[in-house]
Amino acid sequence: MKSREQEYREIFMAEALEYYDAMSRHISELERNPADEAALNELFRLMHNLKSNSRAMGYNAIGEVAHHMETIFGLIRSKEKSFTGGVVPVLFRGVDTIGQMIRAVGEAADMPDVSGLMDNLDRLVRGEE
Repeated sequence: MKSREQEYREIFMAEALEYYDAMSRHISELERNPADEAALNELFRLMHNLKSNSRAMGYNAIGEVAHHMETIFGLIRSKEKSFTGGVVPVLFRGVDTIGQMIRAVGEAADMPDVSGLMDNLDRLVRGEE
């Protein structure tokens, strides 16, 4: 019989993997059409949900990356930033890193080092591209 913790972890993993698949799809759509507001809004929503769910489950590292990504997508939504130039590769790397982090949870492995990504996301928030 599974423990409640195992059940919650399985639910988290299923949802997180769905979020990751959708993030990958929507960020590619945004790359093709940077004015695609539906894709941008969905990316913002997915990051927000992943942030909340990760923190609720105690996967704070995932929550922090998702929070930083959510902030950037929020700045793009409010037209304070655009999905161009140096923003694009950092956000793609962020989505890829989130995928690695989710897989690490599923494999009970160590989380990847995200310090470089977090530094780059912080720079984008500060307007240092």
